[in-house]
Amino acid sequence: MVAAVIKRTVLSVLIVCSLCALKIRPVEAQAPDEAWRSIETEHFRVTFPERLESLARRAGNRAEWAWDQLSEAFIDPPDGMIDLLLTDHADVSNGYARVTPSNRITVYARPPVDALSLGHTDEWLELVILHELAHIVHLDHVDNPVGRVSRAIFGRVAMDWPFFPELATPRWVIEGIATWFESRLTQAGRVHGTFEEMQIRTAILEGRFEDIGQASGRSPIWPSGNRPYAYGSLFFDFLLERYGEERMAIFADAIAGQWVPYRLDAAGRDAFGVSLTDEWKVWKDTLEEDLANLDNRLLEYGAITEAERLTERARWGLHPQVSPDGLWLAHVQSDGRSDSHVRVLHLETGASRKLGRTNGLGALSWLPDGRILLSQFELDGPYRVYSDLWIFDPEGDPKRVT
Repeated sequence: MVAAVIKRTVLSVLIVCSLCALKIRPVEAQAPDEAWRSIETEHFRVTFPERLESLARRAGNRAEWAWDQLSEAFIDPPDGMIDLLLTDHADVSNGYARVTPSNRITVYARPPVDALSLGHTDEWLELVILHELAHIVHLDHVDNPVGRVSRAIFGRVAMDWPFFPELATPRWVIEGIATWFESRLTQAGRVHGTFEEMQIRTAILEGRFEDIGQASGRSPIWPSGNRPYAYGSLFFDFLLERYGEERMAIFADAIAGQWVPYRLDAAGRDAFGVSLTDEWKVWKDTLEEDLANLDNRLLEYGAITEAERLTERARWGLHPQVSPDGLWLAHVQSDGRSDSHVRVLHLETGASRKLGRTNGLGALSWLPDGRILLSQFELDGPYRVYSDLWIFDPEGDPKRVT
């Protein structure tokens, strides 16, 4: 009976793999004109531009530290070398991980000096490498004979079940696990910060707290792309505080070993003894109870200042700066409907106007003569994007400085 099931499953996988072979997948590459170098540690092959060698050696050290930490606190990492690419060809603070066609991590070296959600960071390389390695350890995990046989025959096919069953979970699970470990093992990270807590608290207070089926959505509605990180990491923090941190590994094993995939609540019952859907509702009720008397508790520290709204439908209105004469407020804005731009608001009349479009939402500052100095992305050849300085003149056209 079991042999027949495995035979039918493998045949089905073969058919799907044949169809998937027809798909054209995008090619991701780095700047080809760099002098690329590689060094190897016990578990990592670190590739980097020659000029970043000292930083790359630090990255290799932190990667081995993260390997040891996750080996002890989570599940066994996969066999074989993991590629770690370190680059600074884009002036961003980010990283990403892939488990196909091999285990690989890309890290952008620039620290998150202006990232709202990543403000609670001690060492950038340590945090981002641990986060991305948590993805590799989690997403590579398969504990089902069908998955193991399928990988042995067809290789690392870019599909979820049966090849990579952890990829079949909602995005709040995938990002929530990595974000929780980034915080648990570094004592920094987003769970310990205030930004994600603020997003969840605001959702509760405004009656917009999302259910378990909404938390992975790609809606442009606040908190937009941060949704799976905030909901996922703080829900796991709630779960593991109640049931024990050792349950995270049991949860990953439950997903990896499922013969019938996509049963998140079943995996939750195996690991925590409860349905995740039911526990999500308990989490919501707990948050509502904790925040019920928030205003009264805040009053113990002094009078509450009522905020005055200065913009309408701004969506993102960042880096506000008051002009030297105290009459104008400048900020960068992105409403999701038009180009991001610099906007100035007259603080007495409330009148506002757009000064010019921008590439992103860079920081700005007023100059003594009433002009505005702004940092924004610019291409430096075909392979690099860096931040350059521009001057925005309320009475003239924007001018590039660097």
